This record gives sequence, structure tokens and C-alpha cells, in this order.
Amino acid sequence: MKRETVSCGVLLFQESPRRAFLVLYRDDGSPDLPKGRKEKGESDEETALRELLEETGIPPSRVRLTQGFVYENSYPTKVKKSGDAVKKTVRVFHGVVDGPVVVDVSDHADYAWVPVREPEPPLRGHEHTFRENPTILGALRAWEDQER
Repeated sequence: MKRETVSCGVLLFQESPRRAFLVLYRDDGSPDLPKGRKEKGESDEETALRELLEETGIPPSRVRLTQGFVYENSYPTKVKKSGDAVKKTVRVFHGVVDGPVVVDVSDHADYAWVPVREPEPPLRGHEHTFRENPTILGALRAWEDQER
């Protein structure tokens, strides 16, 4: 039987010096959000904020999560170590941090604050954009729909 895993993360916006959201980049240049697996006893929101801290250095005390917004994306994938098939569900919360903010991407190769209405800056040496990541794109579109 196929296992299920749950990860939680944050689509994080800063309002100054300009309105933009945070995209992390893996070593291969692929885009990602700060997110990760739930630990036993954690709520989804606690997981999202813990992962944000671990992957960016931004403390939960600086972040305001938007009540009532969560984007969910489920898809089949494989466990890296064993190759076993799993159903992965990612729950993404919308958050705001007063900026500018220092980002420490110890688990990722790079990051960018992407202006909402402008093209995404390319990562040096890679051609990937956040638009290739269905979770990032879906969360962004769901948030934009909610704002209307």
C-alpha cells in the first residue's frame, strides 16, 4: 500500500522595500518554498514556521500567518532513499514579514525575493523559474484569487 507524507511550508511575502515573495533554489537550480515534513505532535502551522526558521533563519515571531488561507497540493512521488512510492501532500500557508529581512539559506543554494508583478530573476547559471513548480505557482495563484 502506498504511504502518505505531509509537508508544510510558507509562501512568504515582504512588503518593503518592495512587495515580493521568497523563492529558495536547490543545488540543481530548481525552485522551492521553505517547507518540510511534519514532526509528531506538531500542527501544520507549527511545522511551516519551524521549517521557515530552519531553512531561512527567519524566526516565527517576525511572521504573521494569514488566518484562513492554506493551499494544498498532493502528488505521487518516491522516497529518495528507498525509492518507495508515496503520496505527498504539501500544505502552504501565506505569511508576511516586515522587510527588509536577512535570509540564511544554509539548506539551499540561493534565494530570491520575487516581485509579484515582475518577471522572476534567473538564478545564476540555471534556467529554472518558480513557474515550473506546481506547488509554488498554485499557492501564488490561490493567494492572488483570495486577494481579489
